[in-house]
Parts: sequence; C-alpha cells; structure tokens
Amino acid sequence: MRLPIWRVSTGLLGLLLMAACGGGGSSDGPSAVTVTVQGQYEKRTLSASGVGTTTTLPTRYSYAQVVNSSSGQVVASGTLDGAGTGTFTVPKGITFYVALYASIEVPTTSGSGFYFYGEVKKAVPMATYASAEAFNQITPWTTISADVSANTSGTLALRALDATGEGAAFAIADQMATFALGMRGLEPTLQLPELYAFWMTGTTATSYPTAALGPGGTTMLTQSSALGGRAIFQHSVRYAAPAAADRGADAYNDSALQEAFARLLFADGSLAYGNGTYGTIVRRDNDNAFVLPADPSEPAIAFVSGFSSFLSSAFRNDPASYDIPVGGGLPTVFRLDQHTGFTPTGGGEFYPGSVARTLWGIWKNPAIFNGTQAGLQTMWKATNPAFTPNDYEFGKTPLACYPTYLTGLKRLAGLAAATPLANELALENVGNGTDPTSSIYLNGPALWTVSPLPISASGSFSTNGPALGYFYDWDTAQAFRFVQGAAGPRTLTLTTPGSGLLMELFDTFGLLTWAEASSSGNGVINRTSLPAGTYVVRVRVDPLRTYASGTISYGLTVN
Repeated sequence: MRLPIWRVSTGLLGLLLMAACGGGGSSDGPSAVTVTVQGQYEKRTLSASGVGTTTTLPTRYSYAQVVNSSSGQVVASGTLDGAGTGTFTVPKGITFYVALYASIEVPTTSGSGFYFYGEVKKAVPMATYASAEAFNQITPWTTISADVSANTSGTLALRALDATGEGAAFAIADQMATFALGMRGLEPTLQLPELYAFWMTGTTATSYPTAALGPGGTTMLTQSSALGGRAIFQHSVRYAAPAAADRGADAYNDSALQEAFARLLFADGSLAYGNGTYGTIVRRDNDNAFVLPADPSEPAIAFVSGFSSFLSSAFRNDPASYDIPVGGGLPTVFRLDQHTGFTPTGGGEFYPGSVARTLWGIWKNPAIFNGTQAGLQTMWKATNPAFTPNDYEFGKTPLACYPTYLTGLKRLAGLAAATPLANELALENVGNGTDPTSSIYLNGPALWTVSPLPISASGSFSTNGPALGYFYDWDTAQAFRFVQGAAGPRTLTLTTPGSGLLMELFDTFGLLTWAEASSSGNGVINRTSLPAGTYVVRVRVDPLRTYASGTISYGLTVN
C-alpha cells in the first residue's frame, strides 16, 4: 500500500507498516474495541436514456485508516475486502474518525502479495515527476467520517457521496477492481503495473494509460522494492462536477473506463522482464491510439482497438458501450450484439467495431465458448506467444492483427468450433468471403503485398481525412511481406517528396526497427546480416506530422 503520509506526521509512519490486507491494524490490549468499517459509494447509473439515479455499492479493496481525532495518530489501517468490509482494533475511549481512500489493492489468488494496485488522484497529471516518492505524495480522493467515540464495538458505515464528487472517484477505483479481477481470472500470475487515474477539474478527456516519467522524461517511474518495484502508469478521466449536465462525465461510464484500462495491456513498458527491461503485455504493432469503431483502419491498430472494446464488454458482461456528450444529453450507444453493418464494405477485419463484435459473438456463441470463463481464458491465450507459437499465429507472425490472432484462436478453440466461428465472422464480413486464417487469405493482398526480393514499389496516401484518427486509416498505410531465404545484408530505402513518412520493419516477433523519410532526406534501414525468415516492411503516414490536404507519394526499395 502506498504510504499516505499527507494524513499523518513523519513520526507516525511506522504505524502504517502494520496494515494487513483484508483489514487489521494495531492497538492490541484489554482496553480496546472492534470497529467494522463498511465502505460504500454512491454511483449514478448509465444507460441509453442517459445518466440516471444513484445506487449504493461497496468500496471493494479500498484502503482505510482509523485516526485519533485529537492527536491525528493513525491507530489502525488496512485494505478492505471484496465486500468493502474491514475489521480494526481501536483503543477504547478515544474519539476517532475513519478516512477511506480511493486506493485499491486487489490480492493475488495465493494470498501472498498483491495482484494489482490502483488509485484515483485529485489532481491533473504532469509530464514528468521528480521521483516515485514525489508522485506518491499527490493526494488521492478520500471520504472521511464524522467523529465517533470508541465506547463499544460496532459497525461504521462510511459512504462516499455523489453530491461531493467523492462517489464518482470511488466509482473509478471500483472499476479498477473490476478490471483487476477480470485479468486475475485470465492470468493469475501476470504482474500488472500500478495504475493511477487523475480526475478533477482540468482533466478534460479520458486518456489511455502511459508510463509516468521521471526528470527529463526519459525514464519510467517505478516503486521502491519495499512497495513492490512495479512501474507506475497514469491516465486522466474526463471530469464533470456532480451537478453538471453530464454528471461526473466518464467517472460513471464503466464502458469507457474499462476500455481505457484494457489499453494498459498494450502500453509500452507494461510488461516487466526479469532482466530489467520492459515490453508490452500484449503485442502491439502500431500506436496505442484511438480509432472509431466504424473507421476502416490499419490492421494492427484495428485489432488493438477492437480487442480492448471487447475486453471492456466481457469484464462487465455487457455488450453496450457509451459515449457521453460534453455538456450532457443522450449518450451514443455502440452494441457488440448487433450487426448493423459499416459502409462501404459492411464491416470486416479492418473495422475495430467488427473486431469487437465478432469477438463478442465468438465468446457468447453456445457452439464455441458459450460465454464461459474458460472460453474467455482461451481467447486471452490467443494473444500469448506461449500458446500461439505456429506460423501466422499471434506469437509468430510478421504483423500482429485480427487475422493472425484468429489463426491461433481457431486452433485453440478446436475443430468443432470452426464452422460456428466462421459464421460469426461472416456476420461482420471478416475476410470478405475468404477464411481469414487460410493460406489463400494470408498469402493474398488483403493484409500486405507479397513481394519477391528485390522490391521496388511506389504509391501514395490520402491526407484528406478528418482530423481525428485519419493517420490510422487503412488507406494511409501499406505493408509488404518478403522472405529472407538466408542470413545476409539487406537495405531498405524510403523516399518521399512530402513532409514525412514512416518505414517500419517487422519480423515474426514484432517491430525490429524503423526510419523516417521526408523531402529533406531518405529513410534508410541497413541490416548487415538479416537472419533468414519472414518479414514485413510497412510504410505509413506519421501521426506526429502535419500534412497538407491532398496526397503524399512514396518510393520503397528493398535490396
């Protein structure tokens, strides 16, 4: 548990180390009473009709302190259980209050250590921090009880209210618990990084988690070994005041929160290796960026977006997701259990919405996984290289995207699932009439141009798209697949007369290297001894650049 030293004096810090998961604390002795804390928060419902009335829920796994009102001394502290309950021993006769923090610590299934730590901070995130210790000092949201006399044992119910904004902060924290429990059910031994949501005036949009950075912005912040040594990730949640028309904004939007939390799995630095280096929990062969469900997108980012949307619905067991308008009004609703079709193709593997819908259908189909936890675990395994080691499966493919994910999933699901799985894909036109896991598809032009060496190619990309996300449209990227028959030198050169393009080289395990080209210079990748194997080189527009409306042309050679 992060030490909330903003609440106590330095001389009392040792008391906090006595906290125990599931409740517990200090102050043993004959002159003591037992206080059972029941943490609660008020949450507003959200549906197609908009933000509704409040309901009361437990503050699962939240952190509580029992504080002597006179001295400010923390006399007991600990983490509440999965029902929001914890029991503490308090000196008899004192006057005390309970402070409940929007900080959660979900235990491991073994009971040793913690699986996930999350917190909601009452601040705006910064680009850099002086240290992990300085980051930990940023105040989280709390709710505090009235003073109570410790005359007899009993139960104290402490509720974070919607009217104060505290309920909304605890709603965010509770969705972190939902995410953590969902992931623990999929992979109990996975070590997730710590996640901190920032929610207050000034957090105007819900962002995807990124690593918190130290001075200079070059290194990730990590906790001390005493606190578990995990990487620190942060993101913002769109804020609105309790009385605003959009009431808390995304704090009560479980679908948006879960989709943002799912992006943690694809974030750079989310996976810690034993040698001190970092990667991503799930392979990501494009940026961890937002694209609309109905936008035909580059294959890798279409999968990341669609899988995150599916996981959001799966962890909530709800096919609906919501987008609450700024300033209030009825939300936009997107449902994974409806197949309305996208224009102009009626959907497909390049539409994030089609990816999410077909994943939901595969999970819920009685002839495939029937909505079971075991089925969801299989769908998660299809992202794991340990379970997908074959050619063109997600763990061994030159481009990680929906068709290559499906190649591994189809094998893991078994022969009996092949036909119903194909039927689910057909509902969203995935493969456009061709099995997307077949050699005909994988060796065809849908994902990439299959090219013998040497390669000499040219083309152009549209720069007329809308401002939001057009950098990731399917017509702003082109991939070329080639086979390196034997180890040897290979030079890739990209030219463009425009403001700039990216060239990326992938092997069957992910991105190897990249280069950029512009009118001021070519992009060159020179490998003196490229190992034998299958590779993809992708050319795409650069999301960090500004383009004039029109087109940008390129030339690519691989020699």
